[in-house]
Amino acid sequence: MTEINAWADSPEEADAVTKTGTTGKSEIVRLKVPEGDTRVRIRGHYFHFYEHWFNKIKRTANCPGKDCPVCHHPDKQKYLDQARALREAGKEEEAKDLFRKTFTTYDPRLKYAVNVLDRTDGTIKIWQFSRTLKEDIMKFAQINGDPNGYDIVISRKGLKRDDTEYRITPTMAAVPLTPAEQALKLFSLPTIFKPSTVEKINSYLAGRIPEKKIVPAAYNPNPNIPMGAGGTGDLTTTPMPPIAGGFDLPELDDIPF
Repeated sequence: MTEINAWADSPEEADAVTKTGTTGKSEIVRLKVPEGDTRVRIRGHYFHFYEHWFNKIKRTANCPGKDCPVCHHPDKQKYLDQARALREAGKEEEAKDLFRKTFTTYDPRLKYAVNVLDRTDGTIKIWQFSRTLKEDIMKFAQINGDPNGYDIVISRKGLKRDDTEYRITPTMAAVPLTPAEQALKLFSLPTIFKPSTVEKINSYLAGRIPEKKIVPAAYNPNPNIPMGAGGTGDLTTTPMPPIAGGFDLPELDDIPF
């Protein structure tokens, strides 16, 4: 139907898979997908980022790129060399297991986020989703056009990590947004999902959660950002729900961090 698919992979995304909005909102509200159907309208383009999981402290951080202490951890090459040695010794299953643990531990995961209009309450929220669901949207966007033009239904079956399934269905009901809906401010995804600092990554590697700096209530370091709880200029957040379409947190108790 359309020659240009806005949801097609960028060269960076395609390479990553092969190998393995408007500012102004002061409170980050994430879409929670309960069991059953959740109807939303995608607003704007999606944003992709790379995320590390720190098993010991149960935290995530966004990969800072070429200077990332996790991606370039000295133990990574050691484990890869051990895995290759196991393969050369004919111990293929042990080698595969060590390769899997190494990549799970040290390589970031490709994640996605997009602004959506939640039809349940008529508000803008951030929906985080997996690569699998991104591919589903990419496929029907190629046929039906940009999903900004129609609602989609996110269907969830199951509640536990090992029994949950997601399905995305386009409604194809071309219902224009109202002027009020069009005027709703979107979250700035590049700001919210910006790369974490190397200092934060190092702190997580050491098993420490950095304390938030408290700024006196009388001082707002950024007048463009409303003061948050406790008198800081930081964005306030709601708890992050599981990533839709994939609970791919490593089930490893023996990784080093």
